Amino acid sequence: MDGTLLDTANGILGSLYDAIIKSGFEIERSKITNSLIGYKIAEIVDVLGLGKDEKKKAEIIANFRQIYDSSAADGVSWYKYSYNFVNNLKQNHKQMFIATNKPSKATNLIVQKMKIDFVKDIFYPDKYENKVLDKNAMVAEIISKYNLNPSKTVVIGDTDVDLKAARANNCDFGFAKHGYATNVILLAKQADFVYGD
Repeated sequence: MDGTLLDTANGILGSLYDAIIKSGFEIERSKITNSLIGYKIAEIVDVLGLGKDEKKKAEIIANFRQIYDSSAADGVSWYKYSYNFVNNLKQNHKQMFIATNKPSKATNLIVQKMKIDFVKDIFYPDKYENKVLDKNAMVAEIISKYNLNPSKTVVIGDTDVDLKAARANNCDFGFAKHGYATNVILLAKQADFVYGD
C-alpha cells in the first residue's frame, strides 16, 4: 500500500519523529527520510540506532502507535495513475489484495478515507489473533485462502521486502519505481516488470 498505491510518507515520518522526541531522544528531522518507509517500526528504530535499549525501543514503538493510529489518514494521497490502474483491474475482473506492514487500525483509517472499496481483501501483520504475519506470510496466506495460481499472481511493491515476498511465493514481481526504495536500479533489474513515473 505505502509507496505502491498511496503516498503515506508525511503521516508516517511525522508520527515517527514525534514518537522519538516523546520518548526522550534528540534526532535531526532530516534523518527521518522516505528510505525508512515500507519497513516495520522496530526495524526503523534499529536502523536509526535507537534500538539498543529494548525498553526504550518498545517505548518509541508504543508512542508511534498511539500517535499514528489516530492520524494515519492525514496527508495521504493517491499516486496519479494508481487509482486508474486498480480500477482497470476491477473492470477486467482481476482480483486485487493489499498486503501491508501497517497494522489494522491505521490501515482501516486510510482505507476508509481513500474509499478503497475495490480490493478483495487486506492482509496486515495483526490480521489473525493467533499469529503475526510478515510480508512473505501475507502473500502465502492470500494465495492459500483464495486458491490463487502463483504463476498468474503478481506481487507489486516498492522495496526489497516485496521482491523477496514475491520470490518466496513463486510469483512475478512488479516494481513500483515511484515508491520509497533507495536501491531503485537494482530492484528494477530484478523485477519482472516496472511501473510508475
